[in-house]
Amino acid sequence: MYKMYCVVATVKTKPQCEEEFVASLQNLAEYVKTKEEGADTYYIIKENGDNGEYKIIERYISKEYFDEVHKTSEPFLAFFGLVQKNELEVQISEGVEQFGFVSKKQLLYFV
Repeated sequence: MYKMYCVVATVKTKPQCEEEFVASLQNLAEYVKTKEEGADTYYIIKENGDNGEYKIIERYISKEYFDEVHKTSEPFLAFFGLVQKNELEVQISEGVEQFGFVSKKQLLYFV
């Protein structure tokens, strides 16, 4: 049974760089959408309130694709450079999906 490789990144921005952060993240998301064939899902959630916290939800065909294609792309490296430069707090959760659904019309895999 084929299972997607999933990543959930939580990034807490700082007020002085949030605008630049969002612009860089939008650039990366557009690149993933148009250039990364092995990316199935890529969306961003901004937490409620003004805490500057964002979650990036990603699904790829494999961990190898994530490591060798996504993480080496120019937009990813630019985004990650911005995160490092501003010393933003990042938490990453990675793994292989187990069960659930994307939409009620498109069921995934049940274990």
